[in-house]
Amino acid sequence: MTPLEAALHYAHLGWLVVPLHTPDDNGVCDCPKKADCGRNTGKHPRTMNGLEDATTDPSKITRWFTSWPQANIGIDLARSGLVDLAPDSIAWWAEFDARGMPPTLSFASGGGPGHEHHLYARTADCPIYRLTQTGEYDLLSAGYAVVPPSRHQSLLSYTWLQPEQGMPIAPPVVPQPGWATDMLRAKQKPPPSTATVSRTPGDPPVALRGEALERWYGRTFDTNSQTGQIDRSYSLWSLAVALLDAGCAPHFVEDLLVERDASLGWTKFSGRRDAGERYRIIVARAVQSQGPRRIVLQSPAAGTDRRNGTGHSARPRLVEWLTAAEIAVMEDEQITWYAHGLLGGGLIAELDGKVKQSGKTTLVLAMVRAILEGEPFLGQATTYTPIVYLTEQSGPSFKRNLRRAGLLGRNDLHVLLWPKAIGLKWDAVVAQAQAHAAEVGARILIVDTLGQFSGIRGDAENSAGTALLVMEPLQTAAGAGLAVLVSRHDRKSGGDVGDSGRGSSAYAGAVDIVLHLQRLLGSNTAGKERQRLLEGISRFEETPDKLLVELGPQEPHTYTALGDADVVRDQVLRRDILANLPTNPDDALSTGELKEAVTGAPADILRVLGELVREGQVRKLGLGKRGDPYRYYQRVYDDD
Repeated sequence: MTPLEAALHYAHLGWLVVPLHTPDDNGVCDCPKKADCGRNTGKHPRTMNGLEDATTDPSKITRWFTSWPQANIGIDLARSGLVDLAPDSIAWWAEFDARGMPPTLSFASGGGPGHEHHLYARTADCPIYRLTQTGEYDLLSAGYAVVPPSRHQSLLSYTWLQPEQGMPIAPPVVPQPGWATDMLRAKQKPPPSTATVSRTPGDPPVALRGEALERWYGRTFDTNSQTGQIDRSYSLWSLAVALLDAGCAPHFVEDLLVERDASLGWTKFSGRRDAGERYRIIVARAVQSQGPRRIVLQSPAAGTDRRNGTGHSARPRLVEWLTAAEIAVMEDEQITWYAHGLLGGGLIAELDGKVKQSGKTTLVLAMVRAILEGEPFLGQATTYTPIVYLTEQSGPSFKRNLRRAGLLGRNDLHVLLWPKAIGLKWDAVVAQAQAHAAEVGARILIVDTLGQFSGIRGDAENSAGTALLVMEPLQTAAGAGLAVLVSRHDRKSGGDVGDSGRGSSAYAGAVDIVLHLQRLLGSNTAGKERQRLLEGISRFEETPDKLLVELGPQEPHTYTALGDADVVRDQVLRRDILANLPTNPDDALSTGELKEAVTGAPADILRVLGELVREGQVRKLGLGKRGDPYRYYQRVYDDD
């Protein structure tokens, strides 16, 4: 049974489901922490709000497990009315068995002998609480349980013990044993007071939900994979990430870490003379999502004035120095190309073109369809992911474009129409788009067009400072792993790729890939109305320099790569020159006659003609002077 089928089955039982991260083939968690995840490997939610996102909605579950087909499965115990008795060793299995574990639904976790989960129906008098003893047992009526067929860090699968065959057909009806209720009641802590809206000491200063709130109160924390003890540095870093995600400014997060470190009894840096700098480093690395690593500080030189003109302590510049030798052993950057050479995870691509002429939206939607269908785009492979798309168009207008692209009716394309975003600040729009992408499992964010959504108008477009501010939220989204594509209009005067976009060149400077789409220029474009020249400059060799593409005549509209634009041009010239040259030397054509017969730039015609002569496919007669001009004819295979 696939994870999707199992998740839908659990939802049918009334159990609320949430997708979790998964160990890879090396037992390493596929979350950003990778090997540093420790005991949490494959056991924490993928969605933005964690356990709060758990649901029985089949459409949402289908969307999750289509986006993450190998995701582990978590069951919200509290809202599903379950109690999980989970001994974590043979000794504690024997202890629980001696106390009495009535037969009920049960499964093995893959952690080895004694690692079992027994699910009971929670009674009304049972406290909702998580009682955990690392390496001994978990006694849970809150939080979530990882259930079959999830993958354990050991690479073994969670499997049902009761029922012995297949999946449970109904929720458990046996209540938890009385001794379990007593243990939960004895250890239960009073919840934070909610009697007043004002913040009391110890309450978070911003709205936190799910795992973030659990981290604030110290009920969820990171552990050291070797010792099993709390990893205070990583716990502080994870809390900083949660507070930043909730909208707290970095300097405020520093103050909050000072308070939490002391209040929770972690005292990682509390009372240290250099504590302020260490908290600042933790927050700086949270901003960059780098993980805390070991924090090493150097004492300032004697006599150094560490105050600035305002009388406040000057913040140190938080940089990390690497030697060339250290860089040499770094792993090469691996890019997930959703459209090869054009759109990659963690990268920002910009597509420029003339307003209403170049066909930017048509090209983008053709690429979107290829990605969602798993088909090649412009002759290159694509990688599937749901997509979040911000469009400047109205509903009826964009509906027509979706129909032409063959995208109407899809559940994995999520669209924000510009009229629905009026009044929202640009950074708020990007933040909501990034949050929605996380919720639906989308790895691509498209903004069509950047000028419309950012709200930058007139002379402000020419400001480099404004351009950098506009790009900052998108850089944050790319830093979180999203592939970002923005479209921009060309300036009236046009320009080369990288310089043609309207406004400051700082926009192009802030992205990783710049693409430019235009109609074919010149007077010799009859019959080529559906062809476009796609040019690119990039930090990656996979991006094509020049590509001649052609829009198909039938719906759904697709683009075909005809090849490198220069190569295609030369191939056409070679074909036309050979087609017009006679095979009889007496009928040989002069250069002027050939230029009249063949369509193309004179310099290109002469260059390709010279190549054909050197290759021996064309013979040249004459001395190239008045009365005896150069003349050309096509050589045949038996020509001497």
